[in-house]
Amino acid sequence: MNPFDTSLAAYVEKRTGGAVRVGPRFQEDKYQLNLTYSISRITIQNVQNQFTGMLTEGTSIQSSFSAEFARDTRDSIWDPTRGTRLS
Repeated sequence: MNPFDTSLAAYVEKRTGGAVRVGPRFQEDKYQLNLTYSISRITIQNVQNQFTGMLTEGTSIQSSFSAEFARDTRDSIWDPTRGTRLS
């Protein structure tokens, strides 16, 4: 049996959290730098006995930071007819 098979209720997982993204645009919005911080609280409960060696009940915090640089030369973000967006 696989504890990650979505057709089985081998455990209960609850996640709460969020993310914040900030960053400037420059050179007439052609370039963009995004910095993102995210944090999640993950709780694992009710692990079936056959999976206690693979999964541990409890709560953990997952946190990450990422950066993205993008170049956007599209003529329109809603209905582009030419240009590209590279990130």
